[in-house]
Amino acid sequence: LRQEESFFSDIRVVEASKEWICVRLATYENAQESAVLERWLQGVRGGGGELRNTTFALLDPSGEKALTKTGRSPQMVYGNVDSFAADLVAQAHKFQPKVGLKALPIIPNLRLGLNISACDGLPLVVINQKESRKGKKLFSSLEKLSQTDSFSGQAHYVFLEDIKEIEDLKGYKPGNSVYVLEPDSFGVTGRIVASFLDEKPISLVALGAAFDAARTPKKNLDDSRQHVRQGRRNGIYWESQEPRADGSARSTPPEERPHLQDQE
Repeated sequence: LRQEESFFSDIRVVEASKEWICVRLATYENAQESAVLERWLQGVRGGGGELRNTTFALLDPSGEKALTKTGRSPQMVYGNVDSFAADLVAQAHKFQPKVGLKALPIIPNLRLGLNISACDGLPLVVINQKESRKGKKLFSSLEKLSQTDSFSGQAHYVFLEDIKEIEDLKGYKPGNSVYVLEPDSFGVTGRIVASFLDEKPISLVALGAAFDAARTPKKNLDDSRQHVRQGRRNGIYWESQEPRADGSARSTPPEERPHLQDQE
C-alpha cells in the first residue's frame, strides 16, 4: 500500500494525471463496476478474471480499450514510478482533450462516502440534491473550487436526496445546501464542521477552513493494525455489497457472482 501511495503522490504523476479523467471505482460495492473491474483483470497474474481489491488500467476516451497492460497496480504494470509518469504523458498526447468543466467526483451514497473519507483522512462534502437544483451560485462555485490546485483531490462528495440521513449528526443545521463532514475513525458516522446556504458563492477561504477542520491524519501500517483490532473489539464490521474473492475467501464461484451472469 505504501509503495502504491508513492506512485500516486509523486509530483510528476500528479501533474501528468491532470490530463486524465481519474476514476476510482468502489470494489465490491456496485455490480456494474465490479463487472468492469473483472474485465480488466482477465489474464492478469494474481487476478485471474475474478474481482480483487485493487485493479489498475489506463483506458482510451471510450473507456472500452486499454492503452497499456492492465494489472493490480501501476507498480505491477510499470515497475517504477519513472516509467509510469513518462507513459502517462506519452499516452495523453495521443488524444485531443475537450475543453470543459469536469464534474464533481461523486460517491454513490452516504454509507460509502463516510467509509472512504475515513480511510483517506479527507472531508466528506454532502450536497442537498434538492437545494443544489435551485442553488446554482453555491453549487457552481463548489464545482469550480473542487478543481483548483488547492482543492483537487482534497475531499470526497456525495449527493443526498433525503437530507434526513444527516439530521442526527453533531453540528447539523437545517436549511443549508452544502455540509462539510469529518467522518469518525471507523467511517460509521461523523460530525458537521461547516455548512453553507445558497446566498452567495462559497469562498476559497471558507471552504479551505472547513476542509482543514474536517481533515484527519492518515494512519501508518502500525496504526492501521491497531485500528482493525479496536474495530473488532467494538463490534464494527464492513459488509460489502458484492461477494468477495480475496481476503479470507480465496475464490468465489461464478454462480455467486450474479453481476456477471448477463455477460456470460
